[in-house]
Amino acid sequence: NKGNLEWEIKNKNDENKTVLGKINMKIHTIEFSKILTYEEYKNMTEYVYSQNRKCYKKMYAVIYTGMNDKGIRLELYNHRVNDGAYYKLKYIITLGRYRKNDNYLELVEIRKAYNLLAEIGEYIKTQCEILPLPNECNITRIDLTKDIYVGDVVDYIIKQLNKSFTGFRCKPNYIDCKENATFTKHSSKSSTKIFELSFYDKYEEMKHHIDSGNYHYDEDMLNQAKGILRVEFRFYKTRIQGMKKTVILKVQKNY
Repeated sequence: NKGNLEWEIKNKNDENKTVLGKINMKIHTIEFSKILTYEEYKNMTEYVYSQNRKCYKKMYAVIYTGMNDKGIRLELYNHRVNDGAYYKLKYIITLGRYRKNDNYLELVEIRKAYNLLAEIGEYIKTQCEILPLPNECNITRIDLTKDIYVGDVVDYIIKQLNKSFTGFRCKPNYIDCKENATFTKHSSKSSTKIFELSFYDKYEEMKHHIDSGNYHYDEDMLNQAKGILRVEFRFYKTRIQGMKKTVILKVQKNY
């Protein structure tokens, strides 16, 4: 197909790879999950509980925080279904935090993520031999992100973006997943259920994390975030699979 060929050639010659056609974005977070047997779940939870002050229990899940400084969050789920149960492991990996260099806000280019994940897998094995590697799990979520420096007008831009979504059946839902929420300069939209769009003041979000005790940031880290509008597209595997069935076929037909 000539149209597709021209698009592929254009992208190969373009150093800045694009996502969603026009938006140049990088990877912020990748989520992996794996279904476990009862024995695997039992062994992993025993290991997690043996780590002093590095885990806590949340509804249906044990959260291990021992790798948080590397941007790796481990969650172990025990879901009850009727008379049975199933067990699941989940990694939520923030790629930029793993690097932990002087540029705190650094995001990872899509083409470099594979090698970095291999390095992360080696690190996980040094922490606990029984934990699976990320490449042994399924990708269930990818967050694509772009940071835009807008200076002192972050709040104004967010208000304008909120207005632009009026009538699109979008609803704010970012605040719902925050505990002890004090972070208000944000918005999160999801209208098609294929993806979730969030945009927020990065500096305010970091201060919220400090207030809630989730993370610690020094003054240099906070200063890097001043004036930054962060835009995130969060894609979920189940939603993308649905999109393939309902959207891509329609596009091919119209083409």
